Amino acid sequence: MYAVTGRKVAMIGHSQGGSMPRWALKWWPSARNATRSYIMLAGANHGIITGSLVSSLAGIPGLSLLPVGLFPASFYQFAIGSHFVEALNNGDETPGDIVYTSIYSGFYDELIQPVAPVPTAAVDWNQESPKVANILLQDTCPGRFVDHATIGLTDAMTFQLVLDALTHDGPADVTRSGGSALCGLASTIPSQIIAPQAVSGIIALLKQESLASIPNPHLTTQEPPLMPYTQQ
Repeated sequence: MYAVTGRKVAMIGHSQGGSMPRWALKWWPSARNATRSYIMLAGANHGIITGSLVSSLAGIPGLSLLPVGLFPASFYQFAIGSHFVEALNNGDETPGDIVYTSIYSGFYDELIQPVAPVPTAAVDWNQESPKVANILLQDTCPGRFVDHATIGLTDAMTFQLVLDALTHDGPADVTRSGGSALCGLASTIPSQIIAPQAVSGIIALLKQESLASIPNPHLTTQEPPLMPYTQQ
C-alpha cells in the first residue's frame, strides 16, 4: 500500500495480531518507514498468564521426552518472560516515527492478563509519551463488559476509539472521542460477520485449505529459538 500510494499506512491488530506486527516494526526499518499509526486491540505485548501456565506444564518431568509437543510454539512465546517477549520489548518498545494506541479490557478479557499493576497490553507504560496511548476501557466506563472477542468484533466504544486514532495525527484520545458518552454506545454486530455470503465464503475457504493440506500447528515441548538477527 505504501509503495503504491506513497502514503504511510495505519495498521490495526487484535489479540496475537496486536503484538506480532510489533516484531516487524522492531526489526525492519522498511516496516517502520511505511507505517504512520499502529492500533492494538487486546495485544499480548508483555506476555500473558495462560502462556506462562503452558510453559510451567512443559517443565513437568517426562514431557520433554514426548515425540510430539502438546502445545503450539506461540503458546510458549507468549509466556511472561519468554525469549520472544523479552526480545520484543528490549530497548525501545515503540520504535520509529509512529503513533501507538493500545486498547484493552479489564478482568473480562479471559486471555490478556494481567491488567494490574502493570497491564500486559500496554506499551511504554507510564512514560507519558505523546505518541503513545494506553487505554483501559473500564477506566472510562466502569463495569463495561468487553471480553477478548468482542473488543475486536462488536464493541462500539472500541470502534470509536479506533476511528479517532485513524483520523488524527496522534494516538486515540478518549476525551476527543466522546469521553463518558462512549459508555452509552451499544455493541453492534457488523453485517459482514453474519451476512450469508460471508458464511459461505468461510466454508469455501475451509474446504479449499483442507484439500490443499492440513495446517501445521507447530506443536513443540518448548519455546523455539529466536532468529539470529535478534541478537544484533
